[in-house]
Amino acid sequence: MVRWVANLIQAALNATMLGWLNKLGGVILYVFLFISVYSILLFYLTKMNLIKPETVSASRSYSFIEPLGPRVVETLGIIIPVFKNLFQQLSNFFGSISGKPA
Repeated sequence: MVRWVANLIQAALNATMLGWLNKLGGVILYVFLFISVYSILLFYLTKMNLIKPETVSASRSYSFIEPLGPRVVETLGIIIPVFKNLFQQLSNFFGSISGKPA
């Protein structure tokens, strides 16, 4: 009986720890996904000149978040070839539209 109770308590503790770790992993994954999507959105908005250079220079977080999107997509390009050099192609495209070099 004691052994059965000890095994039951150990199983409950293992499940609790794994559940906590699982939730923490989920939070980290969602934060990473949110920042990646936000970074890609910043890329598009900046290249379309919807975000002014003054706003970018005044931002404290732009320099940390903006480079993440292109890195994620380029890394994804290793797995899915369609995404390879996507940001460079888009930079060239937006540069040709705005008349500025990329």
